[in-house]
Amino acid sequence: MVRISRQMPYTPTLNEIACFEPTIPHITEVASNLTQWLRDENIFWIFTCLYWFYQGQGLYDLALPWSQQCVTATRERLEAEHPDVAFPSII
Repeated sequence: MVRISRQMPYTPTLNEIACFEPTIPHITEVASNLTQWLRDENIFWIFTCLYWFYQGQGLYDLALPWSQQCVTATRERLEAEHPDVAFPSII
């Protein structure tokens, strides 16, 4: 799921959204229940994929919690100065 998450573009097209749609429940499961099994460098991508997926459709109420969870999870796992913690474009 991490490998797939890393392929989500920042501004997905409708075609890209449709391609990712079948994997979203699986990525959501990883983000919700399996983050302890992810490498530190992959935490960011799982949450960001979900954020970009929903944000790209204008579903901002669904996107925002993933952005907030990304910040929380990366702060817990990584140092405050880590680039993934300070990444401003998903908030």
